[in-house]
Amino acid sequence: MFSIGQLGSGTNILTGLQTGIVDFCAHTSGFIDTIFPKFQVLDLPFLFPDSASAEKLLDGPVGSKFMDMLPTKGIYGLGWGHWGWRVVSTIDRKAPEPSDMKGLKIRVQPGAIFAATFKALGASPVAIDLTEVYLALSQRVIDAVETPMISLAATKHDEIVKTINLTNQVYNVGVMMASKSKFDALPKDAQEAIRAASANLTKDWRSTIATASEQRAAGYKAKGLTIVEPNRDDYRKATASVYPQFKDIIGADLYDAVLKEVGHA
Repeated sequence: MFSIGQLGSGTNILTGLQTGIVDFCAHTSGFIDTIFPKFQVLDLPFLFPDSASAEKLLDGPVGSKFMDMLPTKGIYGLGWGHWGWRVVSTIDRKAPEPSDMKGLKIRVQPGAIFAATFKALGASPVAIDLTEVYLALSQRVIDAVETPMISLAATKHDEIVKTINLTNQVYNVGVMMASKSKFDALPKDAQEAIRAASANLTKDWRSTIATASEQRAAGYKAKGLTIVEPNRDDYRKATASVYPQFKDIIGADLYDAVLKEVGHA
């Protein structure tokens, strides 16, 4: 098992799955967006009002449509998970209102939808690999990151950021994936066992991340970091213009199905 950056960048991991260099990975939808643009619908800003609505969609017929896309590019989707809600952590800026984002230099994932979201807020998004963020923050090349709270500790970004704005703009979808070529070469009983184990992992994955996120938030408060509860309704309105930008890329049928299920249509 290899953790952050040891097998290459997030994009390299997906290429490794396609070529069979990497056997399995648990990745975020944000990186999957780069080779499956339709996945971007899951990363529309403030799409999900809560975890229950996200899990209902992913575990149902709409979620199956996403998994069905993956084999077309040499990947199998084995199960859903969650990496925590994405928040905006800054070196020193509080952002309770959307206007507070203006001019903020913020690291975003490579997917175009992340850049569009923060441009709509007046920020300056910068797409760099997660392995490069610590140095960029240290040198003030960037002012902020938008990652799940649990990532701050794993990457040691919590040594630099002092303010966490609980924007919760994206339910950070996790996907357990396998290299199709490597998986197909396994005996059938092994394939079935892996699929079953991956499906069973989903509940524990979600609950573990939820618990870890709560513990991390409590720990940061005790440590003296500033925790800000932003006005999410205002943020939602401020990023509404992002949605139509991606409707054609996502496809009207899938776009409408997702928005209807989560109560946006």
